[in-house]
Amino acid sequence: MIENFIDDFVEGNGLYCGGGWKLKEKTAGLIVETGRDRKASLEYAAGIEGWFNSKNLEYTLTCSLIDLWYPERKLT
Repeated sequence: MIENFIDDFVEGNGLYCGGGWKLKEKTAGLIVETGRDRKASLEYAAGIEGWFNSKNLEYTLTCSLIDLWYPERKLT
């Protein structure tokens, strides 16, 4: 199922992601790159929620902007 999310939502929107998943446990941890535009990031977050809801999948979504190269930097 996670492959479908990456194909449909992430790559379908020209985004990137990183992380991993455990097929046996059916769990995943992903970071999705949405860009530095906060408004666009929030729109993508809504899209991510919609994708998981449409598949009746359980998820936890944490929305925060971080610089993956320098995570200690605060982005606004």
